[in-house]
Amino acid sequence: MANIHLTPEKPKYEGGSWYVEGQLNEHICATALFYYDSDNITESRLSFRNHVYIYNLRDRFSYSQGYHHGIEAIFAIKTKGDKMQDLGSVITQEGRALFFPNIYQHRVEPFEPADKTRPGYRKIVALFLVDPVIQIISTGNVPLQQKHWWKDGLRDSEPLNCLPSETRDAITREVGYPYGIDEARLVREDLISERKVVNSDDLRQWAQMPNLRDRVQGPLTPYSEWK
Repeated sequence: MANIHLTPEKPKYEGGSWYVEGQLNEHICATALFYYDSDNITESRLSFRNHVYIYNLRDRFSYSQGYHHGIEAIFAIKTKGDKMQDLGSVITQEGRALFFPNIYQHRVEPFEPADKTRPGYRKIVALFLVDPVIQIISTGNVPLQQKHWWKDGLRDSEPLNCLPSETRDAITREVGYPYGIDEARLVREDLISERKVVNSDDLRQWAQMPNLRDRVQGPLTPYSEWK
C-alpha cells in the first residue's frame, strides 16, 4: 500500500522518479495498481517510457546525416541526450486499476490539492506478479515471520503456557526471530534504499548510451525495403 497525503503546509506533490519495480533476483514480470481512494486532489497521472536500443534500430534502417526529424516524429525519441521513448500517461482516478508489464519505467506526475485550504490524499494498493516459471523464496518456503502472531501462539503452547505472562514476555523479547514491527520497517527501508541505488545506476547507464547521431548514419532506406 502507498499513500500520498497533502496538507495546506505541504500543498504539492512534486512527482516521483522514473522507476522499474524490483531487482533481477525478484523476477517481477508485471505490476497491478489499484487506486482505491482519493480526496481533494487535482488530476494525477502515471507516465511510462522505455529505453530504445539503438543498435536494433541501426539494423533496421538508416538515414542521411543530419536528418533527424523523422526519427523524432516516428519513434518519439530524442536525437540528443538519453534514448528514452515516451509512451504517454494514464489518468489515475479513484476506482481505476492499471496493469502493465515490468519492462517500462513509470513515474507519478505532480499533483496538488484541488482546494488548497483543505488536506488531500491519494491511496493505492500495489501487487506484483512474479514470473510463474521461476521458483523464488516466498511465504510458502519460510516459517511464520510476524512476531505478534508467534507470541499469541506461545500463550497456548506447552510448557510456556504454564509460566507467568511477565516471564513469557521476557523470553519473547530475547528471541531474535521472528520480526517485530519496528525491525520489519527497518528491513523495508533498507530494501527501498537498495532499489533506489540500483535504479539510479540503471538510469545513469541508459543516459550514457550513445545517441542516434553517433550511431545511425548513411543514406535513407525507404520503408518498403525494411526487412
